[in-house]
Amino acid sequence: MTNPSFAYDQSMTAPEFGTLDVSPAVVAEILLKRRRVRGSLIEWCRHCGCEPAPHHRLLIDRLERVARGEIKRLAVFMPPGSAKSTYGSILFPPYVMANAPKHAILAASHTTELAERWGRRVRNLIARHSATLGLRLSDDSHAAGYWELESGGEYYAAGVGAAIIGFRAHGALIDDPIRSREDADSPHVRDKIWEWYKSDLLTRLAPGGWVILIQTRWHEDDLAGRIIGEMERGGERWDIVSLPAEAEAGDLLGREPGQWLWDDAYGYGDFLRHEKATQLPRNWSALYQQRPAPETGDYFKEEWFRPYTCEPPRETLNVYGASDYAVTSQGGDYTVHVVIGVDPETACICLISGGARHPPTSGLRLGVTWCASGNRRSGPRNTGRSFRAWAHTLSGAPSSAAPTHAASSSQVGATRPCARNPCAAAWRRLASMCAKAHHGLQTCGPSC
Repeated sequence: MTNPSFAYDQSMTAPEFGTLDVSPAVVAEILLKRRRVRGSLIEWCRHCGCEPAPHHRLLIDRLERVARGEIKRLAVFMPPGSAKSTYGSILFPPYVMANAPKHAILAASHTTELAERWGRRVRNLIARHSATLGLRLSDDSHAAGYWELESGGEYYAAGVGAAIIGFRAHGALIDDPIRSREDADSPHVRDKIWEWYKSDLLTRLAPGGWVILIQTRWHEDDLAGRIIGEMERGGERWDIVSLPAEAEAGDLLGREPGQWLWDDAYGYGDFLRHEKATQLPRNWSALYQQRPAPETGDYFKEEWFRPYTCEPPRETLNVYGASDYAVTSQGGDYTVHVVIGVDPETACICLISGGARHPPTSGLRLGVTWCASGNRRSGPRNTGRSFRAWAHTLSGAPSSAAPTHAASSSQVGATRPCARNPCAAAWRRLASMCAKAHHGLQTCGPSC
């Protein structure tokens, strides 16, 4: 795929055919080409030197439907490096403006600098392909962050969080609203992005305006996650194009599970295989598979768990307990507890586990009750603002200590230690503590 900024439009040098010594047939051919380019986004991309891959053609189809007014809200989730920004943020705006030369576009990214970089490339494309697009920049349009067309169209670039004043947009492009893993993991930053989206961006749309969100997924509560959650609660409908690096069941492109995205001579498939082998599980699931909450968990995999009916002799086990407490009264989080035994072969055996929406104080009392018996080898450990964990070696902790919600030993095979399970947090903390006490614990991943 070539860089569209450097594709050269031969027809732009002669917008007035009367000054050229060309035949009517050549003029007709040029005009027909211009009509094709303005009428088809895929032809415009090819005109700029880009040959779309299958996932690009899927994206182009949705972008054209936005341009025709058939889609008002479009979310695009694809892995890093898949050229989603090239097609969505660089090639799409000139195509839209060629078909609606009086419309205004608002483009936003995680920083003003990045948004202005998109704006500069869009502006340069229009300048280079002016005749083909039927557009001309205003003489004073030199800034990358804001420029106008002679026809009245406008383009404004803004960083996420920046005030948008005095600009009314017919369409808004949000590309990469999150800057880093640190920002994605910050509730404060996620709240600020959401408030900016609701209070600043949406209020600047003209009636009937469209919004396109382009990003890789970072966190289950990122901007995309909140938009999806709002839609599931009855909010406005979004068309979603979500393509994982490695195909899963129900793939939008019709790929078989395990097939790679864009796996051709360009080399992107090789890049993805390398990333899967070297990335942290959390990053692979979120950034590349567009699933910020891994189905199999970060520390435990579902296939490691097997049901059992006969518990090993308690005296052969080192027994550990851990808890993850919900500290907000009347909050929606679970207080969860888990007790496991580690046998001499370092296999983990779940003895009791359970969770409920306890008030903070009663949840604390219950956790102490679970872990109070026996000889304590280590004192309280604070591993987070809302987490207090005790790693104890217990001698004969009675199974009757399990609360009503506990899973019996025969049920443990159905327990799913992933982010959707309320016991997941306790499992994660427990794995880390067990790893320190028992090196080689088979259920402890590298993140421990």
